Amino acid sequence: MASNKHAQIRYKVLDDCFSNFRRKFYFNDLLERCNEALRELYGEDHTGIKTRTLRSDINYIRTRATEADPDLEKDFYLLRHTICPAVLTENLFMDNPADCAFLLSPEGQQSLVDLHVDGIISHLDSL
Repeated sequence: MASNKHAQIRYKVLDDCFSNFRRKFYFNDLLERCNEALRELYGEDHTGIKTRTLRSDINYIRTRATEADPDLEKDFYLLRHTICPAVLTENLFMDNPADCAFLLSPEGQQSLVDLHVDGIISHLDSL
């Protein structure tokens, strides 16, 4: 696993690309997407990553996806020690400037509240 501060950003970009089944990303597309994200966060002077780094990142993601790790959330205290049903949600990513701005805005916060309420109502209606 890469240990520098940019690794998590690159993994997020790669995960987004690999999860997009509507588009086929070639190696150079992935490299450019990673470098765009880094330039967006650190300025146009950022040199970006090299081919070797991207190959290492892809290999790391492949290894993590196939090693059959137990669910990392299983050890969360709240999920193990509650007598009522609990749901843990992730609401976007704070390492993405657009997501962060949205989460901090009143509109973004209301949107997340609405999505959670709609999800709970939908679940209860299905019972």
